[in-house]
Amino acid sequence: MPVLKTLIALTMLNSPPAYVADARFSVAVWCTPTCSPESVDALRATLDEDFVVRRRLPWREASDARVAVEVLPADLYGRYPPEGLAVFGDTLTPDDIEQLNASQEVVVIGAAVPRRVDPVLRQQQVYRAALALAESQGGLLEDIDTRELYNRDAWRGLRVDALDKPIALWEQFTLLWNEDGDRVVTLGLRKFGLHEYVLHDVPASVTDDVLVTLVLIAATELEGGTPPTWMSISPQSVENQRVRLWLEEWQVFAGEPGAVQPGEGWASVRLTNIPAQEGDPEGPLLLVTAGEDYKNGAALAQLMDRLWGWAEEVPQAAPQPPTPPELLAEPPVEGPLAVPIDSGWSGGSKDPE
Repeated sequence: MPVLKTLIALTMLNSPPAYVADARFSVAVWCTPTCSPESVDALRATLDEDFVVRRRLPWREASDARVAVEVLPADLYGRYPPEGLAVFGDTLTPDDIEQLNASQEVVVIGAAVPRRVDPVLRQQQVYRAALALAESQGGLLEDIDTRELYNRDAWRGLRVDALDKPIALWEQFTLLWNEDGDRVVTLGLRKFGLHEYVLHDVPASVTDDVLVTLVLIAATELEGGTPPTWMSISPQSVENQRVRLWLEEWQVFAGEPGAVQPGEGWASVRLTNIPAQEGDPEGPLLLVTAGEDYKNGAALAQLMDRLWGWAEEVPQAAPQPPTPPELLAEPPVEGPLAVPIDSGWSGGSKDPE
């Protein structure tokens, strides 16, 4: 079996990036304590206006926009352990967590959307219907694709309103790092009909560049379709203005304070198919490298330095202390000026916040 797995992996690495058949996304509503049958029927009726509602999603490529709705006991669906809540439920309040633990039923909504259909609009429709169910049942919501938990207000902001175009792509997926901090995989890009991406052998010096680089790659695929083995990426080539401006904020330009190496704003990355490891999303997965060497962290660091550039941290000017009230009052006039023009309070300054 190890030999077979090795042969499969080598075959995948030498083949063009796999075709992503359709966009798929799922959401769970944790009801408190259970979900009323009437509310679930209302959910199905709402979804039936824009989707074909079935018991199961198609195994192969979806030919139309489909959803499947299932009600499961919370224990059967699977509860979050405390360490999982610390990572994926960090926005929940203590009351939210207490409510989550009291939930006895979970409504799972899965959707499959053809590539020709706007996946962002379809996500918004499903997420809005899920929010209506959660509001009627006093529930919490889970983005199954990113594994993140939200209360209703956060869900409305990040999974409904945030999908108004142009979308902030970086808010719609997350990153899963391994324990050593040198391997990262995206969670949630399949919602847009995109690949999920993997980086191996990530140097600690460029971990801050990883998110912006993956956002750039994802935006390039979203606007250009199935990527080639070698993909050219440039922030200035992104059509989504909101994403482009966000990426350019990260790039170092010549003449900026502290600029040591201005970013070239262009790079070429190699994308190769890779089998999923335990804990990875279903994919399909693409490994991102700077060249033929699949585990060359130094080359990856050089690529990101050239792409984004780097700058030394420039100390921020310390905020000036407020002027004492006695100096704000009009001085008594005893001559041309009672207080010299260059007079003022020069007390000590606070450290920058």
